[in-house]
Amino acid sequence: MSGSYWLKTGHRTRYPKLGQDIDVDVAVVGAGIAGILTAYHLVQEGKKVALFERFRIINGTTGNTTAKLSAQHGLIYQDLIQRYGKDRAGAYYKANMDGIEAIKQIDLLLDLGSLVENETVYAYTTDPAKVPSFKREIEAYRELGIRGEYLEETPLHWRIEAAVSMQDQGILHPVEFLDGVVKAAAKKGLGVYEETLVEGLDRKGDRYVLGTRDGLKITCGHVVYGTHYPGWEKDDYYDRLHARTTQALAYETREKLFEGAHIAYDTPSVTLRTMEYFGKHYFLIGGQSHMTGDGFSDEERYERIEELAHKLFGVTGPAFKWSTHDLMTEDHMPFMGRLYPDLPNVYTITGLNAWGLANSSAGALMITDLIMGRSNPYVEMYDPFRKIQPLAKDKEKERSSSTVSKVEQVTVETLGPDRQTVIERDGKRIGVYKDPQGKVHYMDLACTHMGCPLGLNDGDGTWDCPCHGSRFDKYGKVIYGPAMTDLKKVDPS
Repeated sequence: MSGSYWLKTGHRTRYPKLGQDIDVDVAVVGAGIAGILTAYHLVQEGKKVALFERFRIINGTTGNTTAKLSAQHGLIYQDLIQRYGKDRAGAYYKANMDGIEAIKQIDLLLDLGSLVENETVYAYTTDPAKVPSFKREIEAYRELGIRGEYLEETPLHWRIEAAVSMQDQGILHPVEFLDGVVKAAAKKGLGVYEETLVEGLDRKGDRYVLGTRDGLKITCGHVVYGTHYPGWEKDDYYDRLHARTTQALAYETREKLFEGAHIAYDTPSVTLRTMEYFGKHYFLIGGQSHMTGDGFSDEERYERIEELAHKLFGVTGPAFKWSTHDLMTEDHMPFMGRLYPDLPNVYTITGLNAWGLANSSAGALMITDLIMGRSNPYVEMYDPFRKIQPLAKDKEKERSSSTVSKVEQVTVETLGPDRQTVIERDGKRIGVYKDPQGKVHYMDLACTHMGCPLGLNDGDGTWDCPCHGSRFDKYGKVIYGPAMTDLKKVDPS
């Protein structure tokens, strides 16, 4: 049951590990949607491109998404107008619509079997106190020319207080779609390398040299970090990103349960969509968003979603369960563009705020333009070093969407097989995992990225970093960056 619906049902072509030094026009690090689409567009432009992934392609946030291809990123447009004015708010909508259209066109061009579907998306609430926010949002739509409606009912089967819809959006199977994109680009010369950890960045005149964990060199004219968190940093600037986790479940059904893709701005929040792939029907329900590694029970959060799914649809026994991990920015717009102002030809796509599909596509188009020497209207808007105009609500701390218990800490002696706990020795937090054979493994719970204290995720059986979203498996092995090194083993005696 554990694992993403997309990764469990989708097909991913295997690619080799880098085996020798190479020289290319562009090195793209990270094979999620951001890196794959950037590499695809650059290959279409005739560039010699290599794409690198430390694990498998489409393995991280992209493989664990809810897969809504949408410019409706919550009730964001009223805030964008207040924060930056109508021009930038309108540009943000236009950039995302450009990104959506690019994905739809790739699906048609490559004849991928209509893996991308047109869909109307809905944000709704069942809380009367939130109705004014929905009315302000539809006014923002009207000011910006966004195709949408204010509604008092949706295609769902329960009473709501208010909703706003947005037309011309989409849903997709991200793994199947992107596997097809990579295969098409590889046929046109894209080099794809899995299980290749890229680290370090040296500038040699107008060229760059990247290293790999195996000691190989990648020489290139441009570098694009399409990674969850920038794969190289010279200071703590990107420390301002913070990590958020959302749980999801998928249930098999006999038929399609509802039209549209939906997200409720309630407490607790919930996201809903259906899937119709490979001759079977499913629906996805997600929610319980919270700060990653907060020390509260993710296992209970899964249970809360199961209870809600049963209440809304009468279902039991999810076929898949997983969590997704996003990096958030203060103004809820991504950091995309030049990695540092004084570092030419090195770019990043990060801080995607749980809406990475459309934004990643927009970012891939923008960075392709920059590498090709063309102007792009969204450079200033997405600039990672833009001046962020504050709003009063920015000071509110993000909280869990429901009340759950602290993760229970037990002694090593009472710890059951295949279970984890946290103990303290001389004021130091130590992670403990007792494997199915009863062997106990001890590890330092300081994240190997920047030393942040890790939290125990009892729902997924991982150690999660609350700072930048690194994740480690039960044994302390890195499964999610930006950390590049496994946890240190310790002697608890």
